[in-house]
Amino acid sequence: MLAYYRFFGVNDGDRVIWEDSVTCFDDAEAVAVAQTRSGAGVSIEVWEVGRFVGRAAAH
Repeated sequence: MLAYYRFFGVNDGDRVIWEDSVTCFDDAEAVAVAQTRSGAGVSIEVWEVGRFVGRAAAH
């Protein structure tokens, strides 16, 4: 079943610098998508309706 996830791009100072939303089948897919979008100095927090799912590390 599809679920709605929010992505928050977070810089090294833990400050949100951008937001996005995606629809994925499960938590694992949402975190995998976030990992493809994280970048140098920016990690991505993944949330689903008030529930923290995970964080894709900066690389």
